[in-house]
Amino acid sequence: MLQLVVHPDTAAKLAKLPPWTPEQQARWDQMIDEKRKVYFAKRRHRQLC
Repeated sequence: MLQLVVHPDTAAKLAKLPPWTPEQQARWDQMIDEKRKVYFAKRRHRQLC
């Protein structure tokens, strides 16, 4: 699990945020998938013999 270290006031503000809507979650997942594709496409592919 990720851990976020912030000022107590900021932690209180974050705790008050409503949960993500399904649309927000879908957009987030789409963005992360695109970033993963770009990352893995940039990785060097070695061929050994």
